[in-house]
Amino acid sequence: MDGRDVSSNKPNGSGIVRVQPHVGAAETLELEYYSDGIVAFKSTYFQNVYLRATCDPRDLAPGDRKPGGGGVVNCQYISEGPGRCSIQEKFRIHPLGYRGWVAIEPLAFPGRYLSLDAEKRTVTLQGVRDWQESVYLVFLTP
Repeated sequence: MDGRDVSSNKPNGSGIVRVQPHVGAAETLELEYYSDGIVAFKSTYFQNVYLRATCDPRDLAPGDRKPGGGGVVNCQYISEGPGRCSIQEKFRIHPLGYRGWVAIEPLAFPGRYLSLDAEKRTVTLQGVRDWQESVYLVFLTP
C-alpha cells in the first residue's frame, strides 16, 4: 500500500495498492475493529492511511468474474481517531477453512471480494471467492 501522497481525504481516494513480492514496512496493516466482525485496514507505515474499495455495482455483480477485475482498490486519508472510517474503508473477513487464508469483502459492496493478480501486481474486486481472491493474513501481537 503506497500512501506517500495520501495527505487529505479525497472523494475517489488516492494512493496505490499493489501486490508486492515481499513484506516490508509499507505492507503491514493494523486491523481497526468495529461491531459485527467489521474491520478497517490501517497502514502502520503511512499515518492515517486506510485501505479503500469501491465499484459500480452495475459493472460487477456478485457471481461475476471479469478479466482484470473491477472496481478500484486504493487508499483514503482518515483524520485521527477511531470510528471515522466510511463504509468504503470497512471490510468483512471471511475465513476460508485453511489456517490464515481469508477472503476480504468490502462492506459497501456485498458479494465482491479483493482480488490479487500477482503477475500484473494489481488489486481489484471480483464477484466470486476463488484462490485469486484469497489472502493469507499473519497476525502479530506485541
